[in-house]
Amino acid sequence: MSERINKGFNIGKEELDDRLGFTTQVPEGYHVVTLKEIENSEDVVIMGIEEMESYLRRIPLISSGDIFPYANATFVRHVSSSNGLHVPQRFVQRSKLISIIEGLNPLYDNFCFPNLCKRPAHYVFGLDSEERRVAGVYFPPLVEIGAHTTQALLIDGNHRMTLYEGVGATGETILIKGSSVDPPYSGIPWHSRFVDEKPPLSERYVDFNPVLLKDFDHVGIDG
Repeated sequence: MSERINKGFNIGKEELDDRLGFTTQVPEGYHVVTLKEIENSEDVVIMGIEEMESYLRRIPLISSGDIFPYANATFVRHVSSSNGLHVPQRFVQRSKLISIIEGLNPLYDNFCFPNLCKRPAHYVFGLDSEERRVAGVYFPPLVEIGAHTTQALLIDGNHRMTLYEGVGATGETILIKGSSVDPPYSGIPWHSRFVDEKPPLSERYVDFNPVLLKDFDHVGIDG
């Protein structure tokens, strides 16, 4: 398997709406890209609940685009701390922490918008390096509670939660209950094992099963 799980994406507004089965707030003519590709932010817009849920319900498996694990799940906005959470990754990459502080936070410098710990699901609209009109999709960390366990597994947002823990803060998360597919890895108790280089894919997770990986890129979430 490739060392890169996420493929990256560049999704036009019409294609995105078709994938979600929902008319999003993304303006006509815009493309959805990763937040780090936005050079100049021009507006920040919060998602409504129905719009937020349409993204999560339409995340397919990478191995089978016809299976949507969260199609009938329940989603709850929640404030979480690292205490009690389990994580899939065996490591925290130092450079990723810096990239969040230097690359993500400046997008909000000109807006009265909640800080990183409190940001809900939203869009950032702006321009990329080629002066294209683009949108970035932000979701707070995602925590999944499986049908056969009470374990709260952080499935996206490990580095952001590490930043929250470092300053003793809780953070906005989304709890997901009722997935039809088990997570692609087992959770381990919260830790802060910092590394400079990301380890090989085979050494990143416990009981890793790539067949169960979810394709966040399909809907423009940089998971």
